[in-house]
Amino acid sequence: ILSETGPYKNNQKTGYWKAYYPDEKLFSEGNFERDKYHGLWKVYYQNGNLKQVGEYKNGKSEGKWKFYHDNKNIWEMGEYIDDKKEGKWKIYDKNGILARKEIYKNDKLLNDQ
Repeated sequence: ILSETGPYKNNQKTGYWKAYYPDEKLFSEGNFERDKYHGLWKVYYQNGNLKQVGEYKNGKSEGKWKFYHDNKNIWEMGEYIDDKKEGKWKIYDKNGILARKEIYKNDKLLNDQ
């Protein structure tokens, strides 16, 4: 990351922020609240394609997240609770074909199908 833009309040990142690669292409965008990731965040590959999208709550991953291969096909999707993988996660190959399913409890892999 070369640069970031966004507002500060009381010396803490607050509100909508963007970060950029050294070539000035967008790296990430989303909101901060009291210097912590909060709300929807998106991260991009240097080619501009979406890499991941999901929500944060007080700096921790929360809710449904999706990760993508650099060719735009889905790579992985599942849910976080309090920054830990929880429940069923699906992993796909670069062609977008389901490769396996994983079950997590409190960020620990229980089984792999």
